[in-house]
Amino acid sequence: PDKKFGGSASVGFESNNKQQIYGASLNYSSKRFFADIDFTYRDADNYKSGGKSKKNNEVDFSQFTKYNVSATTGFKINEKQEIEGSIIFDRATNVGYPGLTMDVSLAEAIIASLQYRYKNLSKHIYLWETKVYFNTITHVMDDTKRPIVPIRMDMPGWSKTQGFYSKILGTYKDHSFKATFSGYLNNSLAEMTMYPNDPNERDMFMLTWPDINTLYSGINVEDDISINSNLSLRLQGGIGVNYNKIKSELGLNSLQLFYPDLESTKTRVLKNISSHLSYNQGNFIHQIGIGYGDRAPSVSEGYGFYLLNANDNYDYVGNPNLKNEKSINFDISTIYKKSKFSAKAKVNYFHILDYIIGKTREGLPPMNITASGIKVYEQLNHASIFNASLGMNYNPFKNWSFSADASY
Repeated sequence: PDKKFGGSASVGFESNNKQQIYGASLNYSSKRFFADIDFTYRDADNYKSGGKSKKNNEVDFSQFTKYNVSATTGFKINEKQEIEGSIIFDRATNVGYPGLTMDVSLAEAIIASLQYRYKNLSKHIYLWETKVYFNTITHVMDDTKRPIVPIRMDMPGWSKTQGFYSKILGTYKDHSFKATFSGYLNNSLAEMTMYPNDPNERDMFMLTWPDINTLYSGINVEDDISINSNLSLRLQGGIGVNYNKIKSELGLNSLQLFYPDLESTKTRVLKNISSHLSYNQGNFIHQIGIGYGDRAPSVSEGYGFYLLNANDNYDYVGNPNLKNEKSINFDISTIYKKSKFSAKAKVNYFHILDYIIGKTREGLPPMNITASGIKVYEQLNHASIFNASLGMNYNPFKNWSFSADASY
């Protein structure tokens, strides 16, 4: 209830890479209003590795400069309603990547949101929450600071997203429910320009993300049902529509080299459904669940054009004709709790149909002259993922805790 104003400042230094760190924050709060502002700045030279003495152990191209500013503010309209807004500005320059042939000259993001909450809307609805958000990301890779490269390249990329969600949470008799309606519009654009060392050769240009719009809208519902004091059931389901459009004629023409009949638009329906059963028995909680869900290919999987993957050193080409990837999952777990000791064992199994993976395409030369070859996204009939885990925790004395985990 009392008005409060505060702040802090910090300074840091790391000797390995001569990194300077500066930070500051200001905050204010009262009965109905709060505000918080934060600032961080970092600047670092190259790292030094733990190499032998008398040898050069500097890790070239590991420097960076980065700063971040964020502000969050909230206003309590009355005892039931409140509104909150936030904005983040993040900018990094001269970011070195020792494992790549290129660095990032600029990585910049603006992230903003506005949220409205209404508590205890009615007898059965205890929260209605709605948020709108926006973000824009700029990522520029280039090799101008590398002394020797086979061919000069610039690789800028841009992503913009606007979206919203609105959800209600409530209870009715033995039911605890949640319903969410959401949607977003994303635009992804990335390009590459190559500058030959021979001035008599022409520059080369291509789009690696073809200025593609992704429009999604969907609804998801969830219901927790208390069957009795020991048994509960959670049911969940959702459906959404995913719409892609290639806005660039150059990008469409480029992909038509691989897919001559490709249309500029594609619409997909995405579905998910699951159920979980929980049974409490003394110190034990047993749970079992089964579910189904599908997903649309990502922008890179569907529409990427000669994107180098540094992990396997292959250029990847997307496939707009991919089907939705579908997953059937099963999980079972047991939790044991008793005063000072607790343990949890869990098993998950996923059977994935139309599994999306990059497969080598012979006879196609890579765009990057140092790449090992070309991989085009295709689909396997199925793939499976299995994992099991066991975790234990023991608190023998006050302020002491011992834990152990194992997973496969």
